[in-house]
Amino acid sequence: MGDAFDVDALTLKAQTATRLNPKVALADAAQNISAGLDLATQLLSIEDYPTAARLCASLQPLTAGDVDLRAEVQKRQREVAAAKDAHEKIARDLEKLKTSPDDPAANLAVGRYTSFNKGDWPRGLPMLAKSSDPALKALATEELAAPSTTDEIIRLADKWWEFSTKQPDPASRAAVMAHAAKLYKQVVDKTEGLRQVQIQKRIQEASLTPADKSWLVLFRSSDPAIWNTNTNESPTHFAIELSRCPKDVQFLKLSAGETKIAIIPITQTQLAKQNTGDKYFWNGSNIKDFGGRHLGICDAQNLWGKTGTGINLAGGTGQIYFGWGFGHKNNVNDKQYFTWDRQPIEPTVFEIAVKAGPLTAKEKAALLK
Repeated sequence: MGDAFDVDALTLKAQTATRLNPKVALADAAQNISAGLDLATQLLSIEDYPTAARLCASLQPLTAGDVDLRAEVQKRQREVAAAKDAHEKIARDLEKLKTSPDDPAANLAVGRYTSFNKGDWPRGLPMLAKSSDPALKALATEELAAPSTTDEIIRLADKWWEFSTKQPDPASRAAVMAHAAKLYKQVVDKTEGLRQVQIQKRIQEASLTPADKSWLVLFRSSDPAIWNTNTNESPTHFAIELSRCPKDVQFLKLSAGETKIAIIPITQTQLAKQNTGDKYFWNGSNIKDFGGRHLGICDAQNLWGKTGTGINLAGGTGQIYFGWGFGHKNNVNDKQYFTWDRQPIEPTVFEIAVKAGPLTAKEKAALLK
């Protein structure tokens, strides 16, 4: 009964907040926005996504004249939308667990959501221990065995930290890092030397709020055949299905190492097909033709009539586009080729990532125009 009153009171506070006067002074507006964002966070905790969304929308008029406040509210709106989407994705799994509490797939979906999204690891771990993911199952089982010595806890934290590095999206990566850091904090004072320094750095790193500026990695490999598949064999042979990509992506980044970076605007619906454009466009078809697969950024200014041995990123179309990524050698039918900035390069690991938020100043410099 008490919980019900708390929820009702929270909803009532949110309804009152949506009627704030947008003409208040900027200082008062900042205070109201801060309070409103805190209230939105509480609404997320009780999974009242519609009220949280309405509250965030009502805060937008208060941000007039302050770019930073506007960006903060917009960030929270994206978080609300992502939380709502994550909850909707597990609706069937929640129902499944009511009749089949040991179903591995349902336990994986709800366990990840409960642990990663909600941060309720005590409730999520038992589900992860019954899940269909071998790595998560092993980690959860080990933690449920209640390791007690310093060495045991550090080994478990190390494993969670390593698992976090393999997560494709920033939110999951941050959630697992935070969980590893919580374990590290239990024993950091009992360590010394370089090991203590490493643990302290990891705790500090995990404390940093993941920016929504982060990129979601869709692919990292020298083998384009795994594009749009769920593959996680190593850090350099990794891909996820495009169905897991957020609907609101705005940019795609293709990179080869730290210095070779090319960025173009993109939408979710364009990721899996060959598109067209006046200057630069994405070919995500991954068609195999002339001995090679075709995946990358095409330069629309290099098309029909080109001859020679450049690397063509257009397969199965009869057209010739040079650019960045995977393709075949023009007029040659033999094997997979690689190219960067219209020039052939040696076989390399490409990374393909997408982003929903705005570009940083550094990223804007890599935007093809």
